[in-house]
Amino acid sequence: RRDLSQRQQVSDTILIAASTARRVQNPLSELTRLCTPEKNYLVNLPLHRFQSKFLDESTETGIIYEACELACIKAVAISGVDVSKLHSVHHRGALQFLPGFGPQFASLIINKFTSTTDKSSIRSRTSLEKNMFFCQHISDNSISFFRFPGQIRKAKETRKDDGDQHQGNASKEKLLNGTMIDPKEYQIACDMIKYFAKYDIDEEIDENKIRQFFMNPHHEIQLSKLADFMNSDYYSSRNMLCHHLIMFIAKELNIGPFETLRFKKKKIGSDQYKPLLSSQYDRSGM
Repeated sequence: RRDLSQRQQVSDTILIAASTARRVQNPLSELTRLCTPEKNYLVNLPLHRFQSKFLDESTETGIIYEACELACIKAVAISGVDVSKLHSVHHRGALQFLPGFGPQFASLIINKFTSTTDKSSIRSRTSLEKNMFFCQHISDNSISFFRFPGQIRKAKETRKDDGDQHQGNASKEKLLNGTMIDPKEYQIACDMIKYFAKYDIDEEIDENKIRQFFMNPHHEIQLSKLADFMNSDYYSSRNMLCHHLIMFIAKELNIGPFETLRFKKKKIGSDQYKPLLSSQYDRSGM
């Protein structure tokens, strides 16, 4: 990295090794960063021997460009964007493919995520809504795709974000901000945790209970019993949400925020990884 910043000559072998390493660590970031406002380099990857016949690089239009863009949008919608990674230029490519965003809007708002001096910088979903009040429709469409990792491991002192101080359950929301659950559905997520972790119906689900749920790999939302949950007194929502949305919330709670690594601690062989990628844990299997 130092050689590149000083514009020194770097061999192709080193560049390929660095790119391969970044692709293994975060393949979505490494691929989406090839799409820049100036040029889409992603279409130049040799994926098919006839793809050059369908490329019009003078206008950057055609089915190859559309297919690459659509694939990136779907991938980002499934995985979300980890806001803590946006401080690195290597991880900002996915931001332009968020629903409602685009290359120009992403470059316009990126400083709001990365600034360390601006007191109004975006540090939570609440502050995201405040910073995007001028384009509320974009905020509503994109807010659940932003992951704001919270302090899952209990810190010595609990510090509240300025944008969340007016809310009594700010700490609880910070932990759920690391998932892709929409803030409007946080109460249903807490109801699920209360039901499946077998808390009393009158108990309040606070920050510690949510942290214990995410940190304990044995706590799990049993998808086959979601109908029983919705018919129980634990389900506090007045509106009967569709089954697909309830299933999505349950899967997000099972996966948890990025930093919990709930399933990484399990000692499983390589032949046993496939069940973890099945529809039970796949966000796209809605």
